[in-house]
Amino acid sequence: MHSLSTCTQTADEIAKLKAMVEIFKHPKDLAIKIATDLRINGQQIIQEVSAGVDDYHQAHFYEAGYDMGEAVAKTVLGGTKMPNTFNDNVASILKGTTEAFGANFPQADILTCVAKVEEHWIQDLAANVELILGGIYDASIYWFVVGIAAVFQDIGNMALGLPYCLKNWNTSSWDYQGYNKALQVSKDPTHYFKVLTNDVLIGGFSILKDGKAAASAFIAKDYETFGKKFGAIMKLVENVKQDENLFLY
Repeated sequence: MHSLSTCTQTADEIAKLKAMVEIFKHPKDLAIKIATDLRINGQQIIQEVSAGVDDYHQAHFYEAGYDMGEAVAKTVLGGTKMPNTFNDNVASILKGTTEAFGANFPQADILTCVAKVEEHWIQDLAANVELILGGIYDASIYWFVVGIAAVFQDIGNMALGLPYCLKNWNTSSWDYQGYNKALQVSKDPTHYFKVLTNDVLIGGFSILKDGKAAASAFIAKDYETFGKKFGAIMKLVENVKQDENLFLY
C-alpha cells in the first residue's frame, strides 16, 4: 500500500487530492460547497464531462476517469477563469442573441452556461464582421454572405451547450425551441439563405439592415447590441420552410 507522500504525481495534483479528501470528510460542508459551486462553476465542467463521456464510449477508461476527476475537482474546489474581459464580451454577445428570442437572463447567468471561453472567439468574429462590412460597402453580396455565414458559425461555437443549460432554468418566457433551431442552423447556414443580386433573404425577409447594424455595433464594441441585431437575423430561420431550396447565388 502506498501513501500520498510516495506517489509519483506532481505536488499540485497531490495537494488537490488531499483538499478533496478533507472536504469529503464532512458531508454537510460538502453539500453546501457543491450547492454553491454548481451555481458559480457548475456549468463550466461541461467540457470535462463531455470529454469523459466520449472517452468512456470509446473504451478509454483511464482518460474517462481522469476527465471526470477534473470535473469533480472543479466542482468541489473551484476552477480557474479566463480574464473577465473575454468572459464579459462573450456573455454580452450571447445575452443579446437570446434577448432576440424574448429571453431576459442576467449576464452572469449566461456566463455560467458557457462551457469554455476561448480567447480567439472575439478575434474570429472581428475578422468575419469585416467581411460583412466589406460586402456592404463594396456592394458585394458574395462577401456579405460569407461574413454572415461565418458569424452564424462563430455564434454556434460560443453557444455550445447554452440552450440545454438555459432550458433547465426557464423556457416559459422565451422562445427556447426557436433559439435552439437557430443554433443548429449555424452548422450550415447558407442552406437557409436566398441570395439575390442586391439582397439576402432568410424566410422571405431581408437581412442587410440587421447585418449592417450588427457589424457596426461590434466595431463600436457594443457587444450586447451586436448580439441582439444578429439574434434578429437568427430568429428569421423559423420562417424558412423545410423543403425550400434557398441558396440561389
